[in-house]
Amino acid sequence: MKSFQKIFITCAVCSLTLLGMNMANALTLSDVPSDYWAQGAIIESIEQNYLDVKGTNFYPDVPVTRAEFANAVYNLIQRIPVDSPKEFSDVTYTTPYSKSILTLHQLQIVFGYPDGSFKPDEKMKRSEASSVIANIIKSDFWDSSVLNRFQDKDDVPNWAILSYINNTINDVYVNYPEENMLYPNEYLTRAQTAVLMVKLRYAIDAYKAAYMPSDSSLEDVSAKEEAYVPVFVGTNTLNEFEHSYNKTINLYDNKKVILAGNIVPVRSLQKVDARTVQEGEILTYVSPKDVVSTEGTLLYSQGTKFIAYVDKVEKSYWRKKQHKAYIVFNRAVLTDGTEFPIAGVLYATYDGDVVLEKQKNSRKIEKDAKKQYSKRNHALYFANRKLVPVLKYQEKGKDNLFMLITGDMIIPQASSL
Repeated sequence: MKSFQKIFITCAVCSLTLLGMNMANALTLSDVPSDYWAQGAIIESIEQNYLDVKGTNFYPDVPVTRAEFANAVYNLIQRIPVDSPKEFSDVTYTTPYSKSILTLHQLQIVFGYPDGSFKPDEKMKRSEASSVIANIIKSDFWDSSVLNRFQDKDDVPNWAILSYINNTINDVYVNYPEENMLYPNEYLTRAQTAVLMVKLRYAIDAYKAAYMPSDSSLEDVSAKEEAYVPVFVGTNTLNEFEHSYNKTINLYDNKKVILAGNIVPVRSLQKVDARTVQEGEILTYVSPKDVVSTEGTLLYSQGTKFIAYVDKVEKSYWRKKQHKAYIVFNRAVLTDGTEFPIAGVLYATYDGDVVLEKQKNSRKIEKDAKKQYSKRNHALYFANRKLVPVLKYQEKGKDNLFMLITGDMIIPQASSL
């Protein structure tokens, strides 16, 4: 992100300077004089369809509504609209900018109120706008001292502090009319919205420039961006297994990332007998259900395949029923054929269920698991955790088991999940 910041600062300074020079004559607004502080950003926002103009008036000092702000962001990021069922009690298909609101809500960029409403006609506060911006562009480091230069930093609501830190680091904020003030609880004007949209656009462009790999197979720049460059849109949670160590999912506009430490259900498609299975043998598992985040985002569909191999077979020369096979996942295939690499291990006990060390009714299994697993290759387990993987010696076909994701599972955008 540091390289992103350097590029962004250069791009932003150059671009915003050119705005005042090259766009001033492109459009004449009766209520935005040439020396108006945000004139260049306003003109660009109109030309890029972020904000509209009524006749020859822009009404720069009028507060923007929540619906208008959502529509500006939607037009900027240019995502395919969703034909979503009603998400908010006060947003219908006839509500102005309803598709913008519903699409951004699905992307976890905008949210409603606890009572289920969105309040599309309410005026947008600066702190609320800051939260939306932070759901699109994120930093990989946090330094609260960046807010020290603002005299009213203590006026920032607790729920918005992280967004202000993030946006200040990325220079996607407005501190007009006074440089040392944020005015987080004041309403955001249309002029300030225009400045935010322009800054956000250059922030996204700079992010792409900083992280786009050099790939000679993709000569077209737009093709590179489409293939490689994600825009962060928010987080979800996954709760398929109560004792998962990590329940976080990062959502981007072109991929979903289930972070390492999550646990998901899998179903065996074959019988595995540790007495006869061979190391290196390829095995196939499937998802027994649609896996959906707590917030309702479909991550992948029932029937998604997970390809694994037998990493190690540990034989017991005293009791054959204590043979154990260690299964490692390395590939997934979505229902539309999209294939991508994964990293995970199969977790089951003698009864086909996950056993935690702390469970009192599994002391014998726990003791055996600790003894047998203490010297295992560290790649086979999630370091420093209490969940112990011990595959029963015989796995019946169609058994419902679990996979611990040991490396972030990056699910690419696909026509069907």
